[in-house]
Amino acid sequence: MATFIEVEVEENDNTYGVPLRVFSAKGEPFQVSQVKMDTPAGEGIPHWTTGWSSAHGGTPCPAHCVPVEDSGAALSYLVYGGDWGLRFKPLDSDEDWGMGIEDQFGEPCLLLGDESDITA
Repeated sequence: MATFIEVEVEENDNTYGVPLRVFSAKGEPFQVSQVKMDTPAGEGIPHWTTGWSSAHGGTPCPAHCVPVEDSGAALSYLVYGGDWGLRFKPLDSDEDWGMGIEDQFGEPCLLLGDESDITA
């Protein structure tokens, strides 16, 4: 029996929105704390990662990852969070999670091609 993960994020204060996307899970979801991602600052930069919830105008919640079937690759890794998506900050940041902090940013979800880019 196939398991499907649905990701839908309405435009919000954290990130732009994405319409409903459905992914075919190829494993069990697990909680994540860091990902390596490409940013304008460079490629493969590690970031702390959290889910972002609409509760109280934006608060952290767990972020998860699950291997998924991807049309362009045999397997990708979907990182997803709360109803307001994901939030990221550099590993050297000592700021608490919050909106309006210069070195933090949001994304609706993230597809990564390499499991080694994900830290539980």
